[in-house]
Amino acid sequence: MGSPAEPGSHEFGDQSDQNTGDPAWRLRDPGAGATPQGGTGLNPDRSRHRARSGRPGVRLEYYHQPDAPAATWVAPCAFAAVRDITGRLLLVRRCDTGDWELPGGHVDPGESASDAAVRETAEESGITVDITGLAGIYTDPGHVIADPWTGRVRQPFAVCFHASPLYGSPGGDQVETSEARWFTIGDIPALPIQSAVRRRIDHALTPGHGCHIG
Repeated sequence: MGSPAEPGSHEFGDQSDQNTGDPAWRLRDPGAGATPQGGTGLNPDRSRHRARSGRPGVRLEYYHQPDAPAATWVAPCAFAAVRDITGRLLLVRRCDTGDWELPGGHVDPGESASDAAVRETAEESGITVDITGLAGIYTDPGHVIADPWTGRVRQPFAVCFHASPLYGSPGGDQVETSEARWFTIGDIPALPIQSAVRRRIDHALTPGHGCHIG
């Protein structure tokens, strides 16, 4: 979630992890997410005005907006769409904006995307997970995030995995996530979620939807 140079950014991690050596889709040791127009089918994004409020320390997220700044770099990041045996989805709530999103963050040097997804999920939610498949790869240049601390603008290169929980109780780390909770599919439309993240969730929850690439 956080970066050494960019605190509070969900798509950057501040801790490295040891590669477990397990296949990328069967990791068991963790080493130890815009405004509307997404059209995702899970209801419009409700967090636009809060995310664009201009409050100090709150990042600005843009999703296919004409006033979006140009990206200055591409940021590799990984996320996990974790579902329990009842089908509920694990989400974490950002401390800075209050938005809900999939747990995940920056891929550190020497770390695979799947390792990063497992590590970040454990750090942000308290849940250790098993990666079970690939949900999507998201490289849309229309999705950019402006960092308030550095002024840099990043284009996420996000890999989203399917995952199942192994153990742990959901809870935020109180640094970058204030909460972590399980939600039914019916709960999700009413949550404040950025459009780009809602799109990833929609893809991950749609039965029979293959791996998204785009």
